[in-house]
Amino acid sequence: ENGNVTFVEYYRLQTDPGELTNVLQDGDPSNDPPPSELTQLAQQLAAARTCSGAQCP
Repeated sequence: ENGNVTFVEYYRLQTDPGELTNVLQDGDPSNDPPPSELTQLAQQLAAARTCSGAQCP
């Protein structure tokens, strides 16, 4: 893998606890999270991928 994100999922767990509707793929940009939030989440995921032991979230 080259490290590029090819698919992104984002669910509003308060209103969609079953994670049935990916709001990034629903065709309605008005309900998308701000790009800064997606960047922060991507950074958290990258950190979780490389952690080990007690330092993992």
